Amino acid sequence: MSIEKMYSLSMITELLPSTLLSLARIQNLCSKLKVKVTLLGTDKIEITGRESHVFRAKACILEKVKEELEKSTPNTYPVEWQPQINNCELVTLAVNSPEYTKVVTLISATLKVKILRIERIQNKLLYEDYMKSKEKLIKRGISPNERELFHGTRTTPPVQIYNGVEGWDMRFSNAGMWGQGIYFAAKASYSNEYHYAPNKKSKQMFLASVLLGDCIEMKADDTTKTFKLPPQKPSKGQFAIERYDSVCGITLDCYVYTLYTNGYCYPSYL
Repeated sequence: MSIEKMYSLSMITELLPSTLLSLARIQNLCSKLKVKVTLLGTDKIEITGRESHVFRAKACILEKVKEELEKSTPNTYPVEWQPQINNCELVTLAVNSPEYTKVVTLISATLKVKILRIERIQNKLLYEDYMKSKEKLIKRGISPNERELFHGTRTTPPVQIYNGVEGWDMRFSNAGMWGQGIYFAAKASYSNEYHYAPNKKSKQMFLASVLLGDCIEMKADDTTKTFKLPPQKPSKGQFAIERYDSVCGITLDCYVYTLYTNGYCYPSYL
């Protein structure tokens, strides 16, 4: 076998989420490692070169990400949170605040209702768990893919989620079109069908922060109804078995997202 043939066989390509570090910083880190760095779309970085060089570049990037994470305070809460005495407190949003306007805009896009009150949920322990899950995704080289999505609890009082130990707990989830998991919807109108009614005159639902990670879109069928875990990825990565982080699909003209792991969602607003 010729040297040229051996060289071509050793060339590989790795993909990393571009949200980990800026393209300029990644290019700077890789400048002496003899690899080619290319931005693919808006969310992927392609690293191409000899196998040993690519692995070294990837390790260097992930180590820098780890350093950046360790610099940040692990228990930093959102800047809009108000000082609190208890672990979990509800704060009613002022109607003229940017937060209130943001939530109303998301609701009103698909659901025309009179909004009586929007409460920010400040649960320190649940938020810390959520941020740890986010950091874990980043350390795996996966973009957090964070979204704001809706969730209705039907007959479960919302307090059991926003002031619970686990928050959403898939062990108590019913099986749906994508199996036993925690379901979230892109449209408020969809989650409104699953609302909780504290009395005859009002309804409640959550707007949650959700970490989708590496999400796979699948059409619901008899197989997806049996899911208790997201499907395994077709190609082998750095771990013995790698699975997608979430599953999404369309039902009733709405994207629905399913998680199978606790801690990947935080109840931001009620």
